[in-house]
Amino acid sequence: MDEKGRQKFGAYLRTLRSEKKVTQKDAATQAGISAPYLAQLEKGQRNPPSRSVLSRLAKVYGIAPQELWLEAEYAENNTERLFKRLDAARVQWAFLAMLKDPAYSFGTRLRGKELTLEAKAMLIEIYQKSMNRQLLTPEELEPGDSEGNNHDNDSTS
Repeated sequence: MDEKGRQKFGAYLRTLRSEKKVTQKDAATQAGISAPYLAQLEKGQRNPPSRSVLSRLAKVYGIAPQELWLEAEYAENNTERLFKRLDAARVQWAFLAMLKDPAYSFGTRLRGKELTLEAKAMLIEIYQKSMNRQLLTPEELEPGDSEGNNHDNDSTS
């Protein structure tokens, strides 16, 4: 992964951690890694860790491991490659905005369930249509094609 990709991935990790209101030390301890290592990841100084470490971080942050795998550019099969081009940070932001909207409660009671990035994008699309509000553009809600024509950074691992 190039420096730009590491920076983007690090910012995504930092956003997830801050949304959970957990310190680097606590997140690292819960994920079984060192706090300095997590700090380096968040600063974009290190390449993304293994899938097993990402899975443990995903558990700490309350998201599906596949979301971190995709952000880390670990596409395993065609389905993951198709959805790799969704901007996970933007979809996560829009999903949280949707959940916080007091005027909208249909289908937002998750009770410990983790949704995939694709499921969140679909719910955001339904929300936008039913509430006549725009959180994401149609382009941001569409998965890219297998060549990645919807994405600025087209590097793969």
